[in-house]
Amino acid sequence: GQIVLEITERSVASPHRERINGLAERGFRIYIDDLGEGYSSLSYLHDLPLAGVKISRSFSSGLGTDSPKAELVKAMVELGRKLGLDVVVEGIESEPGHAAVLELGPIACQGFYYARPMRIEQLREWMAGDAGPTA
Repeated sequence: GQIVLEITERSVASPHRERINGLAERGFRIYIDDLGEGYSSLSYLHDLPLAGVKISRSFSSGLGTDSPKAELVKAMVELGRKLGLDVVVEGIESEPGHAAVLELGPIACQGFYYARPMRIEQLREWMAGDAGPTA
């Protein structure tokens, strides 16, 4: 497998771009973490060698409700797909949120609805047994 490095929008500032480009040239997959927080320009989405984006839970918390945030998540997912990026929706913590993310089509997601952080021993047990919901 390949190593995925998650960087924040704040780290795409000019002094770091050379390093980010160098890491991508060496085969690392670069993801922007917490898309929508921090950096105000989206130009880095095509200026950097990104493999994917992770949509911030501050937006996904609106999934499964009438929140305008749900429309923002849909737009971010569509933008990511149109740019050929992997898209991950973070912060799925409820059945309504899970159901809403399924409506977005095939997509990676993460959150406490699926599993909480765990030690390696717990992960082995979890994977051997009922792994809970899958999206």
